[in-house]
Amino acid sequence: MIIYLYVKTHTKTGLKYLGITSNKDPHSYSGSGIYWKNHLKKHGYEYTTEILKECKNKDEIKEWGLYYSKLWNIVESKDWANLKEEQGDGGRQSKEVRERIGKAGIGRIPWNKGKQIWNEEERKKIGERNKERGKQSEETIKKRVQKNTGKKRSDEQKERMSLAQKGRSISKDHAKKISDAKKGHTPWNAGKTLTDRKYKTTAKEWVIYNLETNQEFSVFSLRDWCSKQNLNYQVFHRYIKQNRPYKNYTAYEVI
Repeated sequence: MIIYLYVKTHTKTGLKYLGITSNKDPHSYSGSGIYWKNHLKKHGYEYTTEILKECKNKDEIKEWGLYYSKLWNIVESKDWANLKEEQGDGGRQSKEVRERIGKAGIGRIPWNKGKQIWNEEERKKIGERNKERGKQSEETIKKRVQKNTGKKRSDEQKERMSLAQKGRSISKDHAKKISDAKKGHTPWNAGKTLTDRKYKTTAKEWVIYNLETNQEFSVFSLRDWCSKQNLNYQVFHRYIKQNRPYKNYTAYEVI
């Protein structure tokens, strides 16, 4: 597959756009940039196309895309419609670029304003599909547990994981929303202790791994253990699902 790096030039206004496409006919492809597409709608679809490079893979297109982006300073120059450097992927734009995108969209009417896209039955089906999408099969969970059982991380890995978690916190508004949502709810383990046989047999067993001390141990009821360690259970449980450490701890459920 050939990936084309091209320059579009509007014949009336002279505005240019640097882009890529794998379309078989890059000359007929109008381009995908937000600012550029708005410019075409306003001034007409009249432009010339110059092919700069024909690349065979993403690494090559990224190399040449960044080269010409910096050579012509396409993000800052008013002669170009690009809102970010061309490197073959979506990426995240800088604050300045996002402001330019915002200004470019001022006055535009959203395509779905005043329209009912889905009826109640369709919404329900979409909701059910999304619930199923997040579930993992027992086989997948078992493989993940087996893969992580007895796994020890190097000091370098632990340092990277620790640094990645430092400074992470939730806002006061977020914490208040969580608190408000929990008001009036009776905890499922209210009044129960680990000595309670029924509680002990229904509670899930978890293996906790301390990245700092390199220790591994099992507990019943992750919520109970988090409470004793002054750890946020909801945050820790979310991190476990994302296979991320939380305050030097990782955990997996014993199946």
